[in-house]
Amino acid sequence: MDNNTNRNTPAQLRLTCATCGGHFRIITPTKLGNYALFCPHCKARIKLRMTPKTKNDVLVKPRLVEPVLGEPLKVKDKVYVIRRRAIVFRPYKAICPDCGSDIALLPKQAGKLLTAKCKNCQSMILYKAVENPDNNIPPGSVI
Repeated sequence: MDNNTNRNTPAQLRLTCATCGGHFRIITPTKLGNYALFCPHCKARIKLRMTPKTKNDVLVKPRLVEPVLGEPLKVKDKVYVIRRRAIVFRPYKAICPDCGSDIALLPKQAGKLLTAKCKNCQSMILYKAVENPDNNIPPGSVI
């Protein structure tokens, strides 16, 4: 019997969670299409789309599936503001206007100006959150 029976193991993808930044590996899916995954570190939902291009990549950065909070407006170089209000402890994402990466937004405090930084290009997103969606300010309203 040959000692190299485990030589033909499936290739693995190294993924990076956009929410917590943790790294983990999965077995490369054999079929192209969309896959729903969960980060083993923070349990964030991750959507993986396998295309002919990404199937051959060593590192695939998954896109966040949380709703986009709003369009970032430029304040100054590498600083943007989102005028729509988030709801506290509800996950959102923003798309970095400089590099196109997903930026995870998880507001933990209402009323104050919150910041989130892009991990790729260090652009900063500023936004506000409301405590309770049942108050007079509807979620998604302009600041």
